[in-house]
Amino acid sequence: MQVCSESSQCEFFLAYAHQPAFRKEHFNYFCFGPLAENCARRIFHQEKGLTQRADYSPTGLIFNP
Repeated sequence: MQVCSESSQCEFFLAYAHQPAFRKEHFNYFCFGPLAENCARRIFHQEKGLTQRADYSPTGLIFNP
């Protein structure tokens, strides 16, 4: 299992980790799963050196719990 090295600093993770919808849709796949390297937040940060707003999800869509 891959673990995202940025999860402890990720505004999205910190804001939504406690919500069941987050765990179901994102946590098991992106933050601590096989899609960690494909996280849109992570890619944006690596390419631009900037962070996204907190509700920008790992899929690249706005997360509405």
